[in-house]
Amino acid sequence: VTVITEDSFTGDGLSTALFVMGSQNAVEFWKSHKDFEMIMITDKGELILTPALEKRFTPDPSIPYEIIVLPES
Repeated sequence: VTVITEDSFTGDGLSTALFVMGSQNAVEFWKSHKDFEMIMITDKGELILTPALEKRFTPDPSIPYEIIVLPES
């Protein structure tokens, strides 16, 4: 999990918490807060991006992945 936020301490805490809670709960947490951006790679190799990062993140094309972009609302 990579988190982009206004301050590094919040980002560090969020990345750890989101990792521990798993992808489904992390997505639900983001939907209810939306004050940060995140990139997650699941144990299935899926790449989960928040909407603001969709056009700013370019994954390595040699690594298989599926991008799941979260809805903004």
